[in-house]
Amino acid sequence: METFSVIRHKGRVMKATTLQGYPVERQDYLYVEEWGGFVTCAPYEEHFLYENPDQSIGSSSYMCTCGSAAVVANPEKGEAALFVCLFHATYGSHATSHVNVKDFEQIAGQTLDVQKPERAKWH
Repeated sequence: METFSVIRHKGRVMKATTLQGYPVERQDYLYVEEWGGFVTCAPYEEHFLYENPDQSIGSSSYMCTCGSAAVVANPEKGEAALFVCLFHATYGSHATSHVNVKDFEQIAGQTLDVQKPERAKWH
């Protein structure tokens, strides 16, 4: 099972295809069925958040095109809640900033040690 869906494009990406072959598009809001409403997406330039069409067991419902799960920051704040890339919110950059594209196939699914983000490497 592949856990990342890296999109290779520079600039404001509007459409992409995941590694599983699903087409996805940038949305300003994502619908959360459990809450019965929409949540605004963080306006990233090179990446975007989407509802994951891959509903297999263990997959995240919402994803970032960098390959990370997307989560809601400040869910208790109502209209101030915001969908964000979990990796970006945690480390200040998207997952694609820590791996060379040419190395991706060899390291996909491995754990990233980011105790020193400036020296982050895949293990």
